[in-house]
Amino acid sequence: MLSLIEEMETVSTKFYKQLSNCDGIIEVRAQIGKNNFRLLGFEDKNIFVVLTNGFKKKDQKVPKSEIKLAQQRRDEYHKRIL
Repeated sequence: MLSLIEEMETVSTKFYKQLSNCDGIIEVRAQIGKNNFRLLGFEDKNIFVVLTNGFKKKDQKVPKSEIKLAQQRRDEYHKRIL
């Protein structure tokens, strides 16, 4: 999945999308057998994706706690590189 995102110019929103109303947090989707997984992260200067956390998806909505964790880790990342 990650190599697909890295190598493709455009990736289907089935696998990669920006979450609405989440301040730049993106979701990467992966499926192994019947298990669905989500990885959250953000784009850094539109050059590469930084993945911050992942979880097994059980519901339609992404848990707010996972979004908050991704936002906190993004903010920490930006503090370190500045």
